[in-house]
Amino acid sequence: MGALLGGGGGMGNLGLNDQAAADAAAAAEQRNRMHPAMRGRNARGMRNTVGGRGSTPVRKFAFGRPGESWGRPPSYVGGGLGMEIKNSTDVAKLIPWPYSTMLDSNDSRYEYNPYQKARWHSFIRSDSYLVQCAEYDQVASSGDVNALALFVADNPYHAEASLQLSSVLFHTNNRESAMELLRRVLWIYEYAAPASFLPGGGRETTTATSTQPILMDQSKEENGGYFSALFRLVRSSCMVGCVSTSLAVARYILSLDPLRDPMGVLLTTDYFALCSMKDEHARFVVDLVDSGTIRLHHKEGEVHYDGELTDMPNWAFAYALALYRLKGSDADNNEGDDRSDAVPTYSNRADEALCAALTKFPPVLELLLEKNEVDVTGRSFQRDWPTVLSHFRMLTEAASKARPSGSEPSDADSLHHRAMATAAGAHAIKIFVQRSHKLWSGDDVLQWLYNGCASVAAAAAAETNDEGSSSALKPFTFHPALIRYMSVDPSDYEDAFTTLPADANPLDPALVAPALALDPNRRRLGRRMPRGGGGGDIGNDWQQQILEQMQLAGAGGEMLMIDPDLPLAEVFWRSLMPWNHVEGVPEGPPPPNP
Repeated sequence: MGALLGGGGGMGNLGLNDQAAADAAAAAEQRNRMHPAMRGRNARGMRNTVGGRGSTPVRKFAFGRPGESWGRPPSYVGGGLGMEIKNSTDVAKLIPWPYSTMLDSNDSRYEYNPYQKARWHSFIRSDSYLVQCAEYDQVASSGDVNALALFVADNPYHAEASLQLSSVLFHTNNRESAMELLRRVLWIYEYAAPASFLPGGGRETTTATSTQPILMDQSKEENGGYFSALFRLVRSSCMVGCVSTSLAVARYILSLDPLRDPMGVLLTTDYFALCSMKDEHARFVVDLVDSGTIRLHHKEGEVHYDGELTDMPNWAFAYALALYRLKGSDADNNEGDDRSDAVPTYSNRADEALCAALTKFPPVLELLLEKNEVDVTGRSFQRDWPTVLSHFRMLTEAASKARPSGSEPSDADSLHHRAMATAAGAHAIKIFVQRSHKLWSGDDVLQWLYNGCASVAAAAAAETNDEGSSSALKPFTFHPALIRYMSVDPSDYEDAFTTLPADANPLDPALVAPALALDPNRRRLGRRMPRGGGGGDIGNDWQQQILEQMQLAGAGGEMLMIDPDLPLAEVFWRSLMPWNHVEGVPEGPPPPNP
């Protein structure tokens, strides 16, 4: 599991700061040459500890080096986030499905359970952090992005609020600030997690738990923000051409919950692997499919659907393309082997996998050709697309008119599940064609694709029975396990964020800089929300605060409310004035009449 997916402790640095790391290494090498380490004591009489006893290990950052002004997020004891770790045997009743089913020794479907000794991780929130979460919920319910910016400025280490503001900045075309906030969110989560949970294992250590699967339940509220931040990193990295980073982060997300894939990274992980044009990543696709490590699980009521990875359209075609790219590797040198038990070559396996993918998902062919603007009306000596496409069009049309056969269940639930699987399959095909069509645009790949189509069509013609109908026209169906991808949004897999017009930007640009800056000595920009969820219009209250802040900054007005975050001496002498009172402190009874 760790070797294939690269989970916590099993991956190196994700490559988010490779240039900075190279510069730091070069600078360190230059310093060592100019000032070599010496034994004994240095000029100040202190012992040299370079690489020796008492030296402090250098921490490796999984998501890039933090900004110099970010400081250290508060620990769990100090009012921030922490993490709890439990073994599967200790929390058997709390383990989510399908992992809980696999722990049942009476289930004959699982002869070997790789998650028997898994360690379940979960972020935990301190009491102070929970108070901030309650305030953030009120801000989020108001729908005011300016109030959100003020809240982030006052609570810079609140991960969920910063992540939401990062999303706003992405959609308002402020990518630089959005990326800085996203990196800060990941730094907050990274600081709260132990080294064994992170990619690369933090420091170079070897522990007894390094071979145990490291899992996390995304459905828990405390963990949802971490998965969302990682998924946004996958998408933003791909937009700037860092597909290797996207692949590494996607593999890490998948390793945290491989049986449920809560973020839908399996819809694009194959694209990241093949887009990098590296043989090692093509082998990753092949090895992941051949190993059977990842299976598709979905539950509708009491019905459990369990499918293979190649039941997804994108993985069926990616598996074939990965084998095709590896056909010239050293492992393909047994083509001339006369032994009957010789291992099939990559070339033969690629042809077989392509024919299987075309047979299982015939609508993909015409969509790929259309997206790549291939002329399918003309004929040449090498390709006769009109002839081969007629067979796949008949298969697609037969599937749209198909009805359950006598051997298939025809109750209302089964028909509903079948319709949902068809819609989910169309969903997956749309994302696959949108993402991976360029991988199939090369002339050699198109010729190989045509040869595979011709082979499938010829095999179907050979099976034609005496009545003239082809047994190969059996309607294809999507595996019901694909239903779990019905809820994904195709726009989350596009190459760009949907941005608002400049004149429709609801965020005040003057509030972006305070939200990005971390100044512990700065007074609060917004008032604290009343504890206990007091009534009132929260949105209007925050808007009023913003207007007051602007008026105070522009007109130099005098505030009658005393901010409790002011210096203590100032709060004291201001409170002596009869026309002032401290914010949040109820006014005393009126003085008695003389």
